Amino acid sequence: MPESARAPACLPEGFCTRSGGEGPVLGCTGAPGPFFSADPMRALQLIRLAAESGCAADWDCFSAAMEAAPALVHADPLAVRDELNRALTGPCPQALAPLVQAGGLRGVGIRGCACLHPLAQAPSGLLSRWWLFLRLCGADAEQAARRMKLGQSFCQDYAHLDELFRAGPPADRLALKRRLAEGAPLPGDEMAALFGLLAPGWDRTAQLYRELLESREPFRVDQLAVTRAELLAGGVSARKAGKVLAMLLKVVVEQPELNVAPVLFQLGGSLARFL
Repeated sequence: MPESARAPACLPEGFCTRSGGEGPVLGCTGAPGPFFSADPMRALQLIRLAAESGCAADWDCFSAAMEAAPALVHADPLAVRDELNRALTGPCPQALAPLVQAGGLRGVGIRGCACLHPLAQAPSGLLSRWWLFLRLCGADAEQAARRMKLGQSFCQDYAHLDELFRAGPPADRLALKRRLAEGAPLPGDEMAALFGLLAPGWDRTAQLYRELLESREPFRVDQLAVTRAELLAGGVSARKAGKVLAMLLKVVVEQPELNVAPVLFQLGGSLARFL
């Protein structure tokens, strides 16, 4: 039990906490067996409470919850998703491991898992935690996302993270700039921290990202010395402005000294004539 464990401020009906030798312990007010068999969603709630609070569960309560967990296959996938969102962003998301191993998440396409301890070290955002959780479980992310209606944007960002991870750490700052200029679902330091939990070499990327920020070299459109509004005012059509900005970004990624307004304004007008 983490030293920071605290009793949850708000408990679902039927749950309680008691004082244990090492801090608060989660339990239920009635007999554990009937309590969890009557509503298997309570097994997920117990694990979510543990993930959010860092508290351990009473052994009898935990055992009854894991016995009832396989019946979660019939639970509403959206309700499961909402509980998982809270558990994954808590301080102890690794508490989900027994539930997965008990088959409690088979209904949403998540089966047996390896150690989930790296989850607690991952950036706390939902995308980061979901990406690592599904990978550690060896789950079919597309299937899980479809069943829990995680959304098209989530699926695209997840696939993009997979692509960036498979590409391996960038060799130098220029390589990092090129990748970030193409778009990334997470900031460079968060991606490096996340990927470093699964593969060596990404710690260097975190340093490269810090150096990149300190250098002020552009790698995003909003860092360009010319804006969309300025291009429009200069005669570039709305249809072409986005493409022109993307092309200008590629130029200044390679040659950051060109990121000055007069140069980019003139170059942007020239590029627009050829689009």
